[in-house]
Amino acid sequence: MLCGKVCMELVLSKEIADIRARYGLSLAQFGTLVGAPATSVKRWEAGVDPREQFFFQLYLVVGLIKDPDEVFYDLGRQGISLNKAQWDVFANLVKGADHSIDLAAEIGLDSPEVGQALVTGVRGLLTLIAGSFAAKNALGDKFSASLATRIATLLK
Repeated sequence: MLCGKVCMELVLSKEIADIRARYGLSLAQFGTLVGAPATSVKRWEAGVDPREQFFFQLYLVVGLIKDPDEVFYDLGRQGISLNKAQWDVFANLVKGADHSIDLAAEIGLDSPEVGQALVTGVRGLLTLIAGSFAAKNALGDKFSASLATRIATLLK
C-alpha cells in the first residue's frame, strides 16, 4: 500500500475531529491538551501537519483517549513509575467519560461537563508523565521540557 505519510495525516485529522465531536470539546479545549491554539487544531483537522513541537503531545493525547489501557501499558514498558491505582484512576476516567456520554445521548442530554472532566483528567495524567518521561525515552528528551512547561502553564 502506498499510503505512508498521507494516510497518517488523514487518520490523525479524522481522529482529532472524532474525539472532539464525541466529547463535545471545542477547538480551544482540545488545544489545551497539547498546548496549541485553537487555530492549530483547526488546521490539523483540515489535514495540515502539526509542527514538530506538538507531535508527541498530540499522539499521546489521541492515543490516551482512544485506548487508555494500551497507552498505559506502553508507558509502563518505558518505565514511567506510577502505581496501578494511579493508572486505574485515569483509565477509569476516560472509560467513565465514554459511558457517561453514551448515557447522556440515550436520554437526550448534552454533556459538556463530561468533556471538561476528560480534559481535566488527561491534563492531570500528562502532568504526572511530563516529569519522568524524558529520563525513560529518547523522544522524551526532546519534548518533555516543553510539554511540562505547557502543562504547568495550563494548570495555573
